[in-house]
Amino acid sequence: MAYKLGAVVVALIVLLVVIVVGLACVAAVGWLLMRRRRSRVDPAAREAMLDRVGYARAGAAWTRTLDDNAVIVFEEGPGWKWTVRLPRYNTMSLTVRERSAAEPLSGAFEAGIADLDQRFVFASPLAAQTVGLVGNGSVANALLGVPWLSMSLGADELVVEDPALAGLERVTGSTAVGGAAALRAEEEIHQAVAVVVSTVFRVLYSRFTGTIMDEFR
Repeated sequence: MAYKLGAVVVALIVLLVVIVVGLACVAAVGWLLMRRRRSRVDPAAREAMLDRVGYARAGAAWTRTLDDNAVIVFEEGPGWKWTVRLPRYNTMSLTVRERSAAEPLSGAFEAGIADLDQRFVFASPLAAQTVGLVGNGSVANALLGVPWLSMSLGADELVVEDPALAGLERVTGSTAVGGAAALRAEEEIHQAVAVVVSTVFRVLYSRFTGTIMDEFR
């Protein structure tokens, strides 16, 4: 009798364990599905965000005109890329890379600002000419305001790119484009890039003559 009672108790315990495990599995699957649904890209929400920032669809890209009439072309592929045509040809070139990910660069120099030099590697064939630009307080703050930065300034264009979405990952912990947190982070990144463009243009060019300032010739 005792043996039968023990067997019944064991069977009940096993059944209870199976029920608990089953419920836990159902809850886990439901949580994963909900999380996936929340992180899924909502095209309408993302387009609304880009529209709110100031972009307009231009074929496969997006364009945004800033207050100083600089036009940013935003392109998506494996990563993100922002390109701005310079209003005037200039003889200065500058490369800015995150120190943690930078390959050896020819013509590397220090900006002379601790926060910048700790985070970035700067390079230019004419460092003495270029250090005046990156050493400007407004430009320094703008560069530091971008979560992850790879920037190139050439004769006729300024390019900011993030091929691996490292900036998004730095803010949200993930490279997934979508979900409320990712959209907020992306909006902040777009605004930070716009600040870099406007600030570089404001320092590099005279607002009154529209030409390269003498110290940057």
